[in-house]
Amino acid sequence: GRGGGNLGETGSVAWQFTTRGVITLNLQPGQDAEEVALQAIDAGAEDFSVDDGVVSVYTKPEDLEAVRRALKERGFEASSADIERVPNVTIQLDEKDAIQALRLLDRLEDLDDVQKVYSNADFPDAVLAAYSG
Repeated sequence: GRGGGNLGETGSVAWQFTTRGVITLNLQPGQDAEEVALQAIDAGAEDFSVDDGVVSVYTKPEDLEAVRRALKERGFEASSADIERVPNVTIQLDEKDAIQALRLLDRLEDLDDVQKVYSNADFPDAVLAAYSG
């Protein structure tokens, strides 16, 4: 590719991603994260994570809406519900490659017909800092 990145044939990288539903819930005072998570699992969610009062509930893409509805009925309001693609494999890049990849991702995001760009690269913090700086 022009940015020094390799864009494979269409579909050649699809296997590197898992598609899943993600429901984000901001806990109200008195709501217990573990309790919310158990309710979500009970409603058909596959997994969850809790970070600083925010519960992320992970579902199969086709279960996203049903789980969101079930949680809402139980009094847990979702702040967002999205389908996301998660990398199965992260590749640690060295600094030169990382900066090239970031430039490529920036360019892809600038294209009108590209809505979202997903990357499975794991960028070193120093590179991100240098690049955004």
